[in-house]
Amino acid sequence: MSPGYYRVGEFYLDTGANALYRCTGAGNAGTSTWAQVGGGSVQQFKLAANNGVLDGGDFWWAQSWDGAAQGGTYVKIAKPYKIRAGTGAIGSEEIAGITRTYTYTYDAGNNWYYRVDNGSDSSSYTAYLMPPPLAGDIIYALAFATSSPSSLVGVALIDLNLDARKWATQT
Repeated sequence: MSPGYYRVGEFYLDTGANALYRCTGAGNAGTSTWAQVGGGSVQQFKLAANNGVLDGGDFWWAQSWDGAAQGGTYVKIAKPYKIRAGTGAIGSEEIAGITRTYTYTYDAGNNWYYRVDNGSDSSSYTAYLMPPPLAGDIIYALAFATSSPSSLVGVALIDLNLDARKWATQT
């Protein structure tokens, strides 16, 4: 862990121990307290298009990656809640008193989703996941289980989003 000040809720990936930790007590590197997240170990994957599809809306298609060799089996890895674009996507939410309503569209040419954000204040813009998801991107995942949305039933891993992907306008 690098020196600095840590806030409760921040995460630290220990690649040597293959484990993810969450800050439970604020402080600097010597005084902050940490708890291991989840019961499993962090696994590495590479985003990979399965039959031409990389972004499944609520999940990524990926293959295992050990740092040298890419696996041949495609697996679904759930996206974090805030960046889903399928049946599990956020339809609307209120932010700073403005209701934001989202419409998601798959762009087959780029192999990802984008969303149109319409505000109750008459604002409107198109947002994309940034950084954009690209075949070959390395992601890290932990064990996961859910009963909804239906698109994620049976999906056994969730992306830790260490690339900090988020919806944003392109510049």
